[in-house]
Amino acid sequence: MPAPLPAAPAITPPPAAAAPALVQPDADPAPVALAALRAELDPRRLVGLDAGELTRVLGEPRLRRKDPPAEVWQYASADCVLHLFLYAGRDRVGLRVRHVEVRGRDRAARSERECFASVLDARGARQG
Repeated sequence: MPAPLPAAPAITPPPAAAAPALVQPDADPAPVALAALRAELDPRRLVGLDAGELTRVLGEPRLRRKDPPAEVWQYASADCVLHLFLYAGRDRVGLRVRHVEVRGRDRAARSERECFASVLDARGARQG
């Protein structure tokens, strides 16, 4: 009998107060375009997007980690990191962004908007 696999690290969903209330959990979000994200610089606009929509808007993530019940996607620039936490909907089919975190790599006093802009700019540079 093969040895059991080590347990995956647990991920705790963000507290309810931390989750933005921009999109109902299983509501279909309005389509998001990269141009709109650049204009608004609000990473919470990504909340509610499913995995396909997210890939269409931001491309493939730099890192994709499965920590059931969540999947964490990471996008980064030279100085900032965007983490997106995707969870299955009530129907248990498909993942949607439920929580967003943006931070500077060096913990310097950079605003969330500056960091998000930096990640979007790096995404644009990768795609030409």
